[in-house]
Amino acid sequence: MSGAGEWGHTLPPEQMSGDVAHALAEADAPRHGDTTAREWVKDNLFANWYSSLFTILFSAVTLVLAFFAARFVFVTGQWSPVRVNLELFMVGRFPREERTRLVVNLLLYSGAAGLALGWGRASSRDRAKLAGVEPTKASPRDLLSSYWALAVFVLALMIVGVRTLGPWLLLAGAIAVFAIGFAVASRMPRAFRAATLTLAALTGVAGFLTLSGTHGFAWIFLTLALMPLLFDLLGRRSDRLPGAAGWVAAIVTMAIGGFLVVDRGVNLFTVLVIALACVAFVASGMGNVSTSVQIGSIAIAGVVTWQVGKALDITNIDWIEWGGLYMNLVASVAAIVLAFPLGLLLALGRRSSLPVVRIMSTIYIELIRGVPLITLLLMARFFLGFFLDTDDPLSLPTRAIAAITLFSAAYIAEIVRGGLQAVPTGQTEAGQALGLGAAGITRLLVLPQALRAVIPAMVGQFISLFKDTTLLFIIGVLEFLGVRDVVHSQADFRGVGIAETLVFVAFGFWAISFTMSRESQRLERTLGVGTR
Repeated sequence: MSGAGEWGHTLPPEQMSGDVAHALAEADAPRHGDTTAREWVKDNLFANWYSSLFTILFSAVTLVLAFFAARFVFVTGQWSPVRVNLELFMVGRFPREERTRLVVNLLLYSGAAGLALGWGRASSRDRAKLAGVEPTKASPRDLLSSYWALAVFVLALMIVGVRTLGPWLLLAGAIAVFAIGFAVASRMPRAFRAATLTLAALTGVAGFLTLSGTHGFAWIFLTLALMPLLFDLLGRRSDRLPGAAGWVAAIVTMAIGGFLVVDRGVNLFTVLVIALACVAFVASGMGNVSTSVQIGSIAIAGVVTWQVGKALDITNIDWIEWGGLYMNLVASVAAIVLAFPLGLLLALGRRSSLPVVRIMSTIYIELIRGVPLITLLLMARFFLGFFLDTDDPLSLPTRAIAAITLFSAAYIAEIVRGGLQAVPTGQTEAGQALGLGAAGITRLLVLPQALRAVIPAMVGQFISLFKDTTLLFIIGVLEFLGVRDVVHSQADFRGVGIAETLVFVAFGFWAISFTMSRESQRLERTLGVGTR
């Protein structure tokens, strides 16, 4: 039995009852600050003879390894291949005369990240206020614990490879833009929350378009970025929309679809627009004006963003000219964004009561999981063009992202399915008792709990996906690891610094993966995964 000293001035929980009593006892327990460093070392490292033996043994091994590592890094290592080719490692063969685009791209991404995190902080504060609890704040110690590895990697890059003031100014500018975006978004009134999210999305899309250009599918990204604001405005006026608005929206959508058929011919996209117009007509006929107006608004926004893209007329940098670590990051983020919703649908499809949906989802998952990723990448490299009858063949990075997305979605589906199975059936019964339908129960009760439970496994899959991007080099995409071959094919570095470049690349992947892992753990602590 625990004594009163272990549980402060409160009775031990064994002598009390109930969760509230236990929580009170834990809150009254001594804090870490009550123990001195000497007492902590004695209690944790030298508590008994075998604990002392292991502490001394592993300390000696750690010191020896640290000595050899420090000597390799600071004395014997030949880092000239990394120092001379640092830009090649970062962006591959990206045209050097277009460096300005990269500067704008980095600043816009920093601003978008600051706005998005500030929006998240403000939304979290709103939810906490609504629930009547104190909002959770990340302490500087938590942030340092999550991002120290990434910060060390960036500082190492700057110290080893930068010899001018420009990159330091760019780094300072990116940090400043991030801080300004975060400060502005976190202080924005609640009425402007959707506008803030749209601004963050538009800023991020603008950063991407500085490299990919405003033609092609740029209007899709812009339209998606506008959707939070569109839906928020329509939601506020949904009860005041006249019935004729739904029919007008349906007619406008059908007119846009007809124009696209005349201008572009019949293809998958035009068929999709016509189908949406039909849905809008059906929704209007059933009295669901809001849905019809939302579809019409998306169609109009698509036309507007299409024209805006044509007016801006920013040419693209061919994807095949992107490379280095930047390519790994772009491919990873794109694949994660695309694979997660696809995996979610596959997981729900595999548990569907509809036999066709369940069987098709199961076949896809089992088929893709049984094929190595490198096989899918090679199929995307050589065979994807036969299945897509387009005048403009897809670039190699696009094909690779498609293959990684299809591959990762199958694994994500199984992870989500595991989370769905872990949710007690009582939750579904509780939803039914409240009168919720199957979709409402899944969206409001089951899915949030399932996704919360599988955060560790999900992040592990994302880290694996990030490391799998090194396989892009096999199909001819110059990514971070593949840059080593280019470096060591240079006359000055043949046989020079081979281990050093490998260590540098490994350090880069580790720093980013470790940061993802630490951020996942911080999210788990915030959500109380495994504790409640």
